[in-house]
Amino acid sequence: MKPTATLFLVAILCTGPADLALAQKVKVTTEPANATLYLNASKVSNPKTVNIGDPNISLVAALSGYGTAALKPLDLRGEGITEHTMVLEQLNKPGADYKGARIEFSKLIDRTGQIEKPSVPTGWYGTTTTATDFEDAQFTAAITGTMGKYGCNVVGGNTMFKNDRDVPDFGLGAEVLWIGKGTAGSGFQIALHVKWSVYSVEEEKVVYEKVVGAYSDSRSTNKFNDELAFALEDATRSLVGTKEFQDMVSADKVKAPASAQADAITIAKVSAKNSADYSGLVKECMASTVTVKTNFGFGSGFVIADNGYILTNYHVIKGAEKIEAIFNNGFSFVAEEVRTNKDRDIALIKIPGSGFKPIPLGAGEAASDVGEEVLLIGTPKSVELGQTVTKGIISGKRTFEEKPYIQTDVAVNAGNSGGPLINIRTGEVVGVIVAKVVDSGVEGLGFAIPIEDCRKALNLVTE
Repeated sequence: MKPTATLFLVAILCTGPADLALAQKVKVTTEPANATLYLNASKVSNPKTVNIGDPNISLVAALSGYGTAALKPLDLRGEGITEHTMVLEQLNKPGADYKGARIEFSKLIDRTGQIEKPSVPTGWYGTTTTATDFEDAQFTAAITGTMGKYGCNVVGGNTMFKNDRDVPDFGLGAEVLWIGKGTAGSGFQIALHVKWSVYSVEEEKVVYEKVVGAYSDSRSTNKFNDELAFALEDATRSLVGTKEFQDMVSADKVKAPASAQADAITIAKVSAKNSADYSGLVKECMASTVTVKTNFGFGSGFVIADNGYILTNYHVIKGAEKIEAIFNNGFSFVAEEVRTNKDRDIALIKIPGSGFKPIPLGAGEAASDVGEEVLLIGTPKSVELGQTVTKGIISGKRTFEEKPYIQTDVAVNAGNSGGPLINIRTGEVVGVIVAKVVDSGVEGLGFAIPIEDCRKALNLVTE
């Protein structure tokens, strides 16, 4: 038994060299060489020799005009190297003409477990602990504000349009993987490792991940949360300031390539009529509007040709397995998608049969002049409210994302999308309702796609 014990002891001792490898020293340098190195949150010499077996340390490297780099020396274990270079990427400030795709910042997560939880009352007399809440608007604003300075089109929160048009092209999330805190002087020094994840809404998957460093010692505040916000701004610059990220989220590259112009669809011209009979005009138009119902929701639409062509918004029918057009008299028809234009949010559908009464389409600018009286017919809030009529004026002409819109003060509600905006004087459709401003204290700001833009987007011609 004794020899066996001796052999066992030898086997244990033989593991020594492998354990000693954990104490390997690595000299860390930076590129450019004049970057500043921080070990945890304290400035150190550059280059710096570190023990890659120490799980409690980390390095960040910072230099004005460059993205801050991050390194966990422990990750170099087993590489068998004695030197490592942290490469900083030069930040790219996009030109004034740069346009980013829609990006929504969705989450900020602390993976370290070291950043304090929200403040809670403790002890006597309701005193509170100093704490950090990552859901606080201060941190979101620090990130989204920096994104905006680099040309990113940040959506979410108080976006103007509350429909499918404003679903972001990308979602952006941030995870704090490591934090180092210092308290030299009167304030804090904060170093971070942040992992960014970019989610493509179109592809329904994460398409890009990047770990960056961040550092802040602003000397302008003695509050931890304020310094943390500055560090998050640095982490954001290290992502959105890279040409790789800017190219990926460029609106020009995200936008689907233009397809060949589809063949023209010809519809019969319907003459406008100058009618003093307002009640009669309303009744005629109500008979030509429909509730567009799908397997997931509903919107509005209107007949533009006697053979059953109907205009509505693209977002009303997008992805629908079944489309139904319901008239004011209760008759219902199954409709088929004929042609859509996602970029302009317009769609042409068709129901079977003939003899339907179309609404004339406006052919001149005068019918959509500011100050013209208009009415809107649609299905607000529920199918039971189909063909509801509201009245107002054209209150402005606007351009968003290089696309023209008609502004109106008619009452617009969910379900009105796709409904006709009709000039009361001529009885012509001048626009297709697409959106309204939704915000506290804001009323009477609805928007319609000019009817001429609808024609062009779908290549509709009149004979």
